[in-house]
Amino acid sequence: MLVTRIERLLRSRRLRALGAVFSVVVFALIVFELVRLWRDGALDLTEASWPAVAAALVLHGLAITGLGAVWPWTVRALGEAPPRGLLPAFYVGQLAKYLPGGAWQYVGRAGLAVRLGLPLRTAGASMVVETVCVLVALVPLVPLVLAADPAGALVAAGLCLALLAAGSLTRPALARRALRAALARAAGDDLAVAPAAVRGATWRYLVVWALAGSGFWLMGVGVAGASVDQLPLYVGTFAIAWGAGFVVFFAPGGVGVREAVMVGLLGPEIGAADALLVATASRAAFTVVDLVGGSTGLWLLRMVRRGDLVGPG
Repeated sequence: MLVTRIERLLRSRRLRALGAVFSVVVFALIVFELVRLWRDGALDLTEASWPAVAAALVLHGLAITGLGAVWPWTVRALGEAPPRGLLPAFYVGQLAKYLPGGAWQYVGRAGLAVRLGLPLRTAGASMVVETVCVLVALVPLVPLVLAADPAGALVAAGLCLALLAAGSLTRPALARRALRAALARAAGDDLAVAPAAVRGATWRYLVVWALAGSGFWLMGVGVAGASVDQLPLYVGTFAIAWGAGFVVFFAPGGVGVREAVMVGLLGPEIGAADALLVATASRAAFTVVDLVGGSTGLWLLRMVRRGDLVGPG
């Protein structure tokens, strides 16, 4: 069968060697991106509050780690026990998003999951479950962009509560229907989805997005003097910008798309120049996180293969 042949290929030593070369190339691309941001003057941090920037970097790292930590839930939603090493595989797979085209990180993650023992069909389907849950979890945070003034804050709070009460997270009927349709195309009609695991993954992604949006606001505090009352605006802006970058799949890592959305939404409130600085600094922070996480993930995956790493994920 074709699936069996692909699984054998993904577990082969030849592909492992190719993956090592690929990792070197992607690391070089990430370093080039950081150097480019600094050389172009887009990151003028001479007046930055470094404690706030450091705190923002920590939250960016926690958010990316949180995204990876929820991956086992999407695997459980498909009735499979997640193998050890999924979190390191997520870190390594993140590196591929710097390549042109938005699908490479998912291809890489699926391949690494197969090498860890997950069936190819389940690995691919877990990406579909993740995509739907991630986008659903962004929805309740979107109205927060309206919270730039007291009246808007009330409207935003009401909309967020309405979205939650409507069952988009607590009773994800729409999400389940979307999942069934997507999974039918990706892996066949016979692949079942556990609603409880989908619900658990979606709630966790909501927490991750709130954490990431808070990190984005802290970056605003550090480089643009953002105030506490602007926190909802930053969180909502981040949710919309990340969603836009997610949908525009041909942009590597959403580069350009997310920054444009951030400037468009934050610019009227804090000025276009400061909005661009915050967006660029946040991009640099995520790039550093991916570089460190990818390096750590490669080391941890090596330990998993040797059997030195114990515990789930």
